[in-house]
Amino acid sequence: MIRIQLKRTVQGFTLVELLVVIGILSLLTAVTLPTFRDVITDARASESIRNVRAFIETARTMATTTGRSHAVVFERDGINFAEERGSVTLLRIVSAAPDYTGDFEKSACFLYHETAAAAPLSGMTLAPNAAVFNPSECVSLSKSAMVANGPVRVGDVLVLSGRRLVITAISFCDNTDPPDVDFSDAAPNTWIKVYFDPRGATGTGNIDTPEFPLLSLSGTGTNVDTTPRQFRIERKTLRGGGKTLRLPRNSAIDLYYSGIGIASTQFSPATISAAQMNSSADVDYGPVSIVFNSTGAVERTYVGSLVPDSTPPNFTWSPNTLQPYSSIFILVGRTANVRPDQINTSASTLVDIGDDERSNILDVESGWVVINPFNGQVRTADVGSITGPFPYDFTTSMALAQRLAIESN
Repeated sequence: MIRIQLKRTVQGFTLVELLVVIGILSLLTAVTLPTFRDVITDARASESIRNVRAFIETARTMATTTGRSHAVVFERDGINFAEERGSVTLLRIVSAAPDYTGDFEKSACFLYHETAAAAPLSGMTLAPNAAVFNPSECVSLSKSAMVANGPVRVGDVLVLSGRRLVITAISFCDNTDPPDVDFSDAAPNTWIKVYFDPRGATGTGNIDTPEFPLLSLSGTGTNVDTTPRQFRIERKTLRGGGKTLRLPRNSAIDLYYSGIGIASTQFSPATISAAQMNSSADVDYGPVSIVFNSTGAVERTYVGSLVPDSTPPNFTWSPNTLQPYSSIFILVGRTANVRPDQINTSASTLVDIGDDERSNILDVESGWVVINPFNGQVRTADVGSITGPFPYDFTTSMALAQRLAIESN
């Protein structure tokens, strides 16, 4: 039997054909990669915005279910450079210390006018600027008068008759204080005296109006209102150890354009202390905290303020309580677009360098997380396209961007 073997011929690509195929693939890659990159970037930005919203809603839910205040803490990325001071990639949920109402049922205090107090309006005749407390009813408050980091601290809010008063100092009454309160069960220097800003939690130097009516002189010609008043002290102390959220790579919260109300930037280093915004020294602007109460509403916010030390330009961080009066705007964008150099504070303008270097407020890929402080509801909105004369007016751009967020919400 004769077998016929066919010769098998294998034909491959020539060098020219291989080069042509490689060239075509390279062209396809060059065309499609930017598109895929943009899709991935958009997806990452959307994911960050959703994550921030969900995390804030988690804190609100924990506050309503536990009946105890919880806060979302926005940790600044660093203290070395201006970009770090205004960006946030780590968020935490912490529980707030419960309000202090005394150590016994129906603990009370008395309004007092301290003429020697170095508090605002101390010179206004009989304007209440302090309250005195019975140490037998407020043992924890006695500890606060003895140590700096006691249960109640400077910066906490004293609530009396619906008024919110920022505590400025805590001390003991001394023998120079008039015996306007019954000291029969304790020596005069053991009663506790809590100073507060008489203009309330939102007082400023431009509005010198006391929260309480001026005190009337009693029969002995003294300056204490002997009517017992029940009180509540909202404490700013936040307890750690809660949930955390780390934003995806290249995503960040931009605090340079975040704050309370339209065109407001209370969370920005440029607002807290513009002089130190670009400092070459280490400057700690402190975190931003948004506190939800048991009803789900925003109870208060804490923002850092810089207090000069005895040897400037060193600064220490001090918490500043802000009562939210309008929507809270949180801008979520890209880490590379956290650009304080585009804020010209002297000219109040916003500079647009270009597509690859524009700030998050001018980048349509950024997004807003908006919190209604009155009910705690959280919403998201895209950053609308801002157009106008170059350079952009900073206040106008902020107002326009946030109004677009409200309209789209």
